[in-house]
Amino acid sequence: MVLFQTTLPMNKQDPLHYKTSGIEVWDYIYQNDLCYFKGNIVKYIVRAGSKPGESELDDLRKASAYLNKLISIKTDAKPRTTSDRVQEMYDAAVWEYDPKDPLFTDPFDR
Repeated sequence: MVLFQTTLPMNKQDPLHYKTSGIEVWDYIYQNDLCYFKGNIVKYIVRAGSKPGESELDDLRKASAYLNKLISIKTDAKPRTTSDRVQEMYDAAVWEYDPKDPLFTDPFDR
């Protein structure tokens, strides 16, 4: 049973884990006009290991996820969007059987 809180609660509006070298991360992101992905990469690398309850490895993995997404965008390896998946489901739902279609295989034809 815990009678006294041993750590101070985290300040949600001005957390210490986003401050480094005299500048807050969001100020750096704004001043350098970083996009959403680059901003999150910087944010997670700067705070890696500093946020209570988050390990350094957790934050580095988050930064890596944003970096990988940015690389896929920059290399034009277009990731599938939700609208792409919806279109695929729609196409599958309205697909019409055509026995002359060479891609069609009859599951009962063995």
